Amino acid sequence: MPDTLSKLSEPENLPRDLIDTDHIEHLIYADQIDLLYTREAPLALLWTALLGAGVGIIYWSELPRATLLIWLLCSLLLLLLRGFAMWRYHRCQPEPASIQPWGNWYVVITGLSGLSWGVLGFFLLTLPTSEQSFFLLLVLGGMFVGALFLLAVYHAAAVCFLLAMAAPVLIAIGFEYRTYVTTLIVGKLLLLLGLLVTVRYLNRLFAHWLRMRREHQALLEATRKAQLDPLTGLLNRQLLHTRLAQAIDAASGGEQGVAVILLDIMRFKLFNDSVGQTLGDALLQQVAARVSSCISASSLVARAGSDEFAIMVTDLPTEQALIKQAQALITALEQP
Repeated sequence: MPDTLSKLSEPENLPRDLIDTDHIEHLIYADQIDLLYTREAPLALLWTALLGAGVGIIYWSELPRATLLIWLLCSLLLLLLRGFAMWRYHRCQPEPASIQPWGNWYVVITGLSGLSWGVLGFFLLTLPTSEQSFFLLLVLGGMFVGALFLLAVYHAAAVCFLLAMAAPVLIAIGFEYRTYVTTLIVGKLLLLLGLLVTVRYLNRLFAHWLRMRREHQALLEATRKAQLDPLTGLLNRQLLHTRLAQAIDAASGGEQGVAVILLDIMRFKLFNDSVGQTLGDALLQQVAARVSSCISASSLVARAGSDEFAIMVTDLPTEQALIKQAQALITALEQP
């Protein structure tokens, strides 16, 4: 069967005002949430679990046992909560119109996760040894970097995570390093500002990519609606006229021949009135499918009227070959 969609005009030839921009923006938001739950969330869970395990091993004998166990338990509960949210999302497969609560829920969970790491940083900044401080720096830096790339697709989630994690650390700096508090806090705020700007930039890149993809899909859909018959899926009369004019111009220049075979369903109106429109539509769809299955990939089939079909042929070199093609069409339509 010929690929009907491949014979459509290029989407760029259609006016872009055919695109519902408000609907596109809503779909982009839905895509962002979907990416969080299907792509970023599993990676974030793995990343968080690995860093949490590292913290538990390194600080098992350094922090008060009860404090560390409480933090590990809270982290585990948050991991389970995020995992449950992912599972529910995959089970529900929400439509774009009902996806906003899933986005809000993800922001809340992400904020709590960031806060848990910030609270850990608050306690760990009181440890004296440089090795432990260095490991803390690696852990928090890893969380910041992970948030940049895993959460940037949804700006609100990334910002909530970064702010929730940074706030307790800034408070700890104010208590623990009073001599250099201004310098450290200013440096931390500048780092946080840089991260927020980077997140915003990455988020815009993601949004631009999603917008381009959705607009292309919308243009393809507009092309399909403008150039295909909605009932049979064949080319409509307008596009047939355009392609026929192009083929005639090519034939006039001696590049190729062109022929048109016309089919008409006899007494179709009587049949349609007798059995009803539903069966009449089914008959037209069956005829369209059979005709399409009998022609070559370079030929075009179009619905030229209510019960009329046109086949434009450009790859049959002789009259005998054209007659043979017509006989094949008749044979296909005569089958019960």
